Amino acid sequence: AVFGDVYKSYSIPFHLATREAMQKIHARLEDDGIFVLNVISSVDGKNGRLLHAMLATMDEFFPQILVFAAEEPDNGELLQNLVLVAFKQKQKRKFFSENIPMNGMLAQIWAQDIPRDLPPLTDAFAPVEHYTSSVVTKADRKHGILQKKLHSENRYA
Repeated sequence: AVFGDVYKSYSIPFHLATREAMQKIHARLEDDGIFVLNVISSVDGKNGRLLHAMLATMDEFFPQILVFAAEEPDNGELLQNLVLVAFKQKQKRKFFSENIPMNGMLAQIWAQDIPRDLPPLTDAFAPVEHYTSSVVTKADRKHGILQKKLHSENRYA
């Protein structure tokens, strides 16, 4: 298995998200291998562009990709951590564990279709920062509001 959790702020370094990178990851996996990647994204809307492009890119090498939502698996507009699990083989898998908390995590699977409406990312074309610019802006606004709230609450402490 290969695990990818490589963030620089809210963006994946572009060279780790391209077709060329996926080809190398795929080549390093055993026949029954999996690639697990953390992505900060929405599923729908403008904040879902990175996810759509990543899935379009990964589809070229991985016949089965599942998406697990860290928070709400039925809220496509929510910006959240999404875990992509890409299988080198097409074989359908059943997800069940004797571990009850693990079953709770496995239940977070995204059950609806996710569009692949953006071109695959390549070394020559990988606008990762552009796709995540609205995510960073949204996160900065949220962080700024939180900072102001904390500042005003501490003013009288």
